[in-house]
Amino acid sequence: MRDVYVIGSYATAFKKHPGMSWGDLAREAYLGTLSDAGMKNGADIETGWMGNCGMGFWGQNSIRAQALFQPLVEEGLFPERVPMFNVENACATASTAFMGAWKDILAGTHGLSFCIGIEKLFSPDAPERTAGLFNQGYIASTTGWSRR
Repeated sequence: MRDVYVIGSYATAFKKHPGMSWGDLAREAYLGTLSDAGMKNGADIETGWMGNCGMGFWGQNSIRAQALFQPLVEEGLFPERVPMFNVENACATASTAFMGAWKDILAGTHGLSFCIGIEKLFSPDAPERTAGLFNQGYIASTTGWSRR
């Protein structure tokens, strides 16, 4: 079995960040991780995994990682054409994204995989919408959504 190592990590301050966009948060976390790993850019990154549950509620229903990382690609900070996997798994979202990046390395299909988890659970323009974010998950047995 191959050894897998975490070579860099970073976490933004845990707070509401009303003045920061999704892209601002992704940029800070990404650049902080590169710095911690001692990397100037992510040129050697071969795959990316992003865990997120809330962007769909705010209007970005698909290609979440691709939308957030495109500006970084255009600036030469993230490599072009890197497969980006979007993960949504409730409270296990970040750990599921991490597991995907870990498995890339463990399987030997990639040498360097990047993982990021990002959420923004507060809208300064409409704080009443925040409660709706937590009203999106349903269990089939309580909703009648099941295979028949």
